[in-house]
Amino acid sequence: MKKVTCIFLAIIVGQVSYAELGDGVSFGSPAGDVTIHPYVNSQFGYDSNVFFDDGEEESDTFTLTQIGLIKERSEVGFIDFGGRAYYFIEDYHDFDELDEDDFSFDANVGINQELDGKLLGINNLKAKVDADFSDNEDVDQETGNLESTRRWGANLVLAYLLGKTGILGADVGYSEVSYDRDALFDREQVVYGVSLAPAVTDKTSALLRYERGEQSSDGFDSDEGYDKISAGLSSRRSDKTMIELTAGAIDHDLADSEQFSVDGRLIWAATDKNTVTATIATGAAPSSFSRNNVNFQTLSTLALNTQHSSKISTTLKGYFNDSELERADDPTTPEGAVKLSSETLGVSGKVNYRIQKYLSVYALLSYEDRDSSLPDNNYQEEIASVGVDIKL
Repeated sequence: MKKVTCIFLAIIVGQVSYAELGDGVSFGSPAGDVTIHPYVNSQFGYDSNVFFDDGEEESDTFTLTQIGLIKERSEVGFIDFGGRAYYFIEDYHDFDELDEDDFSFDANVGINQELDGKLLGINNLKAKVDADFSDNEDVDQETGNLESTRRWGANLVLAYLLGKTGILGADVGYSEVSYDRDALFDREQVVYGVSLAPAVTDKTSALLRYERGEQSSDGFDSDEGYDKISAGLSSRRSDKTMIELTAGAIDHDLADSEQFSVDGRLIWAATDKNTVTATIATGAAPSSFSRNNVNFQTLSTLALNTQHSSKISTTLKGYFNDSELERADDPTTPEGAVKLSSETLGVSGKVNYRIQKYLSVYALLSYEDRDSSLPDNNYQEEIASVGVDIKL
């Protein structure tokens, strides 16, 4: 099975942020100056298990290079936008069938209307619109295959301020995903919800939310959805310390029982040099294996970022993904569903040395262990790499 390392793409490639941005290249626009930052990121590494095998593991060395442009998200008038475009080259020494190269981009555009006056003729009503576009290489977490994926979506959030007693909100989002390699799994999704955040104290609010998600797939000629109800608390102790935690239940159309859900986020500035970040999220989505499946996942992450000096920083990160797949052979008889499960544990470490503002070198080490009831889906993998990052 062809694969590109999940940890490598999800943890390393997605965090091209070791060097600080330089002055960049600026040009004028009708709304003001826009600055673009060219960057180059190149890595050389070793992968202990390039095919996710359990037993006869194959190892190889690789190089990965990105050459691109970054636009930091910033406001121009009442619009804020950002993104990046880059050319991606991955080369394995012994296994040429794993080599990849592709042009990718991602962008985000937001429209904010958060005025203290009237919106739509209603006092205390605020709104925000976001749109996202991307065309990039992603690893399918179930198959390990590299997919060229196009996504676009838009979200509308309305918030009505209830004086000092809280906030009443409503939101709706639309997204569309298409795959180059297998259009059978192209899908559209609509998620809408209502939320109430009554104030408990001046720094703490309760969180109550109902959410409905619906998804359709032309390839499978199927429609399914879920209902999610959750409640919890949100507290912001300072600009650098906050915590949110909610619990609830997910009722999916294709599942034979409800799934308990936990969602939370913690950001804690333990000292001036150390910041702890923790997240937990539970979701339900159709599996990409075949039709009439639902995949419940709970993903937990924990990270410690330390700024040792003006030049040296380290990051320690761990995650645990608990996944349960219900495969319904006949959607009209969910009691006959087959349940599969997997647990994935991953840890990684990074050391970064900033030579100049725009130039950094770094070393990364990661480990992943998957234990699955699905045949041929158990493996262990270690990756080590060194690299250089330049941002102008």
